[in-house]
Amino acid sequence: MTGHATRFVRGALDLVLPPQCLACDALVRAPGTLCHACWDGSVFISAPLCAACGVPFEFDQAPEALCGACVRERARINRARAVFVYNDVSRNLAIGLKHRDRTHSAPALGRWLARAGR
Repeated sequence: MTGHATRFVRGALDLVLPPQCLACDALVRAPGTLCHACWDGSVFISAPLCAACGVPFEFDQAPEALCGACVRERARINRARAVFVYNDVSRNLAIGLKHRDRTHSAPALGRWLARAGR
C-alpha cells in the first residue's frame, strides 16, 4: 500500500474503531498510546537506580550503587529492570495484558521494556 492508501485505511478504521488508551480505554489520537491522564499518572523508572534490582533512588548515586535490600542479601540474578513504578496506571496495563487478553498493548510495553533494559 502507498502512504496515502495506508493513511486512508487507518483513518477509516479509526472512525469505526477509534483508538483507545492502553490503560483506561479513553479515546486517544493514535493506537498504542496512553491518554494524557494515564501518561501523567505513569511513573517511568530511570536512573538513578539500584544496579541489581532496579529500584529507583531519590538521589543520584554511583552507577554500581546497590539499594539496602541488595546490600543485605543479593538476589541470585545479576540485574532486573521494570518500566514503571507499580501504581494504578501500570497495574491496569499489566492486568490487561496478563488477564484480559489486551495483547494490543504488547508492542508499546515491549518498546518501553527494551528502553528500561538498556
